[in-house]
Amino acid sequence: MVLNRNMLSDTFQIINESLSLVIAFILGIRVYSSMNMFSRLLFFQLCGWLLFYCLGHLVTSLQPEGNKNNHFIYNISLVFETTLLLLSAGIILKTRFKYLLILAFCGFTTIYLLHMYSQGIHVYALTADIYSSLVFSFIFTFVLYRLFLNESSPFFMPEFWMILGLLIYFACSIPYLSFFSFLGKQEKLKSLGIYHFINDNLSNIRYIMLAIGFWFFTRTKQAIKPINNE
Repeated sequence: MVLNRNMLSDTFQIINESLSLVIAFILGIRVYSSMNMFSRLLFFQLCGWLLFYCLGHLVTSLQPEGNKNNHFIYNISLVFETTLLLLSAGIILKTRFKYLLILAFCGFTTIYLLHMYSQGIHVYALTADIYSSLVFSFIFTFVLYRLFLNESSPFFMPEFWMILGLLIYFACSIPYLSFFSFLGKQEKLKSLGIYHFINDNLSNIRYIMLAIGFWFFTRTKQAIKPINNE
């Protein structure tokens, strides 16, 4: 009976984690030919995350109970996500802003490598994750601000929904990731349920809004204009 409950709980968690990803993936495949480069990079990031997600579950399924650790998979995915999102931001932000993106990537790389040196790849790089969340919160807040200044109807632009989903995800990730980083090992284990609940719901918001953005490509050909430094 306990085993059945655990199986049902695991099944529900997988469905909750993956449903929005699958919806966004299907819509992305449908409108891929209509996407601009910004949206295609977000689609590539989605495909990569689906791959890492499946690998993470495969690794834990092969490991013995009480000794499951797939953090090295998600440490690799963190580099993949950060790189692609910074590249996508570089498409929107022009001239001197690109140098800031390079500095942001250098900062992420430094924090990430220090973590790898001190704690290894089998401990999740939480500090690097918090840093990237801060960077993307600032970037996407600025992009949305300029979008409202430059566009008369941003709500009908695919990029608006994609960027809003990213902003909500990263801005709301900062408080709970920061709190999680201060917990001891035992407290972290006790708080994993809360962590997954918050992260899964934020992830659902992010990828549902990505799916909405993909859907808008079936309605409009309008694309976001690069933001210059004037």
